[in-house]
Amino acid sequence: MPRLPYPDLNAPHLAAAVAELSKARGGQLLNVDKTMLHRPEFARASRELFRVVRTSFELSERLRELVICRVAILTRAKYEYNQHEKLALRAGLTQDELNALRQPGVPVGLDEADTLAIRLTDAMTLDVQVPQGLFDQVRARFSEKLVVELIATIASYNYMSRFLEALDIEVE
Repeated sequence: MPRLPYPDLNAPHLAAAVAELSKARGGQLLNVDKTMLHRPEFARASRELFRVVRTSFELSERLRELVICRVAILTRAKYEYNQHEKLALRAGLTQDELNALRQPGVPVGLDEADTLAIRLTDAMTLDVQVPQGLFDQVRARFSEKLVVELIATIASYNYMSRFLEALDIEVE
């Protein structure tokens, strides 16, 4: 049960935000959207942040979904994982790879880019600070642009996972 009730989505002051978010979601609102509509300007800003992360970055879909799923697992964010598992599979991850993300440490069998991305995700999610040696390895593997995109993706989904879990938002 969510910790806050959803606002009245028919309230006149929410009409524009409801229409905008609903359109962005293909005509429906997710439970996270409904909860964020307690602060419509926050809901819009959050939606824009994730639009940029998901559609404007050059980071591959596969790598993006890999780190999003790892963040969801590490933060125990069932809602986030549920939303992204099918996206990860569509992006080329296998069910075995997703299952391996649930194990402690870096899953075996990943390529160098995946391994570095998982190590970076773990450091950012569990420790917050990224050791210089790890950053140097990430920097040597990825362009500056992709380093920023990878870190922004991990940070953004850490924010979302924490928001979802603090409010106990129910999976649709």
